[in-house]
Formats: sequence, structure tokens, C-alpha cells
Amino acid sequence: GAVPGYTPDIVHAHDWQAGLTGAYLRQHFARHPALSQVPVVFTIHNLAFQGLFPQADFNLLGLPSKYLSSHGVEFHQQVSFMKAGLKYARRITTVSPTYAAEIATHEFGCGLDGVIRGRGADVSGILNGVDGGIWNPATDTGIASRYNEQDLSGKLRCKTALQAEMGLAPQPDAPLFGVVSRLTS
Repeated sequence: GAVPGYTPDIVHAHDWQAGLTGAYLRQHFARHPALSQVPVVFTIHNLAFQGLFPQADFNLLGLPSKYLSSHGVEFHQQVSFMKAGLKYARRITTVSPTYAAEIATHEFGCGLDGVIRGRGADVSGILNGVDGGIWNPATDTGIASRYNEQDLSGKLRCKTALQAEMGLAPQPDAPLFGVVSRLTS
């Protein structure tokens, strides 16, 4: 491996960009049983982004031809890194239990719903979000002013402090949006 004598307990890969992780561990470390058997957890954030490449590019991956099959990374005569993640991970997680159920349907499975259903109990959703016990504006010491549902006055002080920190004009009536997301059409 990259660090002699080190074997990770688990590898956690996310989305198509890391979809080949399980296949590479299995294939390239076959002579190192500890590494080839490291469990991989593959998390899907958005199944629609599949990392599809021309089948002719398969030889660039350094994997034997047995991986280029309907039981491997082949997907409608293309190479799918997302499908590789689904096939070669020990467990598959999604960003919520609802999303895990949705992507197992024809409507939302982006053509991979059969693969997902075939994995059965290996697929689960873990709710992605903020822990309200930790990120609670009523007790948070890292914000400009505390507030709660009964008294929102501190929320305006927080907004004003954030506008000042970001170099924005202090405008109490201006909408302020924060989004943690991928930007896509």
C-alpha cells in the first residue's frame, strides 16, 4: 500500500468520482489479502451524476476485462464509475432514508435502480443534515446573539453581524440565503 504496514479499517468513498475505489482495492491489492478485503462504504449524494465514459476508455483504468461486463462497470455500452461504486462496495449509503428508497425505483433510479434493488439490505440512508443538539441558536456560543422560537430578536443581530463580516451593507429587510449544495442546471 501507500503506507507500508498500514491497513485501514474501512474506506469511505463518495459519488462517482470515487466509484472505482472498491474495484481497485479488490484487483490491485489481490496479493495483499488485508488490503483487498478492506470494506468499502460508498455514499451516493446524487445518483444522476454517474461518471459515464466511453467504453473505449476502459483500458485506461488498469482493470482486467472481466470488470467490463454487465456485472461490473459496463452500463449501456459505457463505463459507469457510479455503477462500480454500487457493485464493489460492501455497503451503500445515501443522504437520507427517503433517498435510499427513491433511487431503488424506476422513476428515480437513473437506470441503476435494478443494481440498487439487487444490493438489498446493503443499501441504507443516513439522514444528512444539522444536529440540532449541537447547532442550536438558543445555546450556541459561536454566534453574535442567541435566540429561540419564542424570541427571535437575536436572529436579526446575527444577520447584521454576518452582513458586516461579509462586507455587506447592514440591511435588516434584505433577504439573506445560505445554501450548501452543488450548482447545476
